[in-house]
Amino acid sequence: MPFGIILRKNGAMNRIKEFRVRAGLSMEALATRVNTTAPTINKLEKGHRRLNTEWMDRLAVALGCKPADLIAEASPSHREPSTSSLAEERCVQGYDYATILIPSYDLALSAGPGTWCETDPVPMWSEPFDPRWLRRITASPAGNLFLVSVSGDSMEPTLHDGDHILIDRTENAIRRDGVYAMRFHDHLLVKRVTIDVRSGRVTISSDNSRYDSYRDVDGGELNIVGRIIWVGRKL
Repeated sequence: MPFGIILRKNGAMNRIKEFRVRAGLSMEALATRVNTTAPTINKLEKGHRRLNTEWMDRLAVALGCKPADLIAEASPSHREPSTSSLAEERCVQGYDYATILIPSYDLALSAGPGTWCETDPVPMWSEPFDPRWLRRITASPAGNLFLVSVSGDSMEPTLHDGDHILIDRTENAIRRDGVYAMRFHDHLLVKRVTIDVRSGRVTISSDNSRYDSYRDVDGGELNIVGRIIWVGRKL
């Protein structure tokens, strides 16, 4: 059967919108993840554009599901989209418990001199997380979390070269001290940000004292990607 406009038994179109809503994503956000436009996502959801295997693969990575899930018959518990912050929970083959699939980007955030970043990357794969564990570290919707790796040593001993970090993109403004991913001077960086309570201005620093800091910066001028909420590394 060729891929195209595929109907389920109940007459509904493909399940792109269902998975998008469950992940807490707008059409624009999903379009960014798969490097396309919101009108194209709208056409795919409505079946006005052919859903071929390439689109299925790209959308599945972005939505944290299997390509076949986008056209499979929904289970009774998944017939209506859920807006729960952890609605991305689903069983993943090879695991005997429900997991949340978090997209991982093939991109290294610089914890060193800095890495040029021209455009938003597309997620390359997804990593499964236990929802019970994830609830303990964040209340943010799963669709607003993503993984990247660290490059460089400027954030040692907190972050090491090759570490994997979980970023919460809902924290895209400086409201508290923390370690943030940001675009700064045409570079994509991960740095510690501290707020001067008197002036409201911020200091951008490295945990490694061999690197310089940026002081008296207007936090409103920073392009914050999100706050780092977890780090994983190989021992």
